[in-house]
Amino acid sequence: DALRGGDPAYNADVARRIWAGELEGPIRDAVILNSAAAIAISRGLGGRPLKEAMADSIEEVKETLQSGLCLDIVTAA
Repeated sequence: DALRGGDPAYNADVARRIWAGELEGPIRDAVILNSAAAIAISRGLGGRPLKEAMADSIEEVKETLQSGLCLDIVTAA
């Protein structure tokens, strides 16, 4: 239930708050894990264990979300 979305307005608000670095909790955690997995796999592991690549990618995603850069990019268009 913690990951269940709502109507379009609710979902848009949640996305905006995540991209702005304003939302904590299981939805943000799911976004971080999915984004980190995509980054780690797209870059290739380079002989590193998946756990190490994921840890690096998770930190990168957290920093990017917290900076508000995601919201800046989305709203710049």
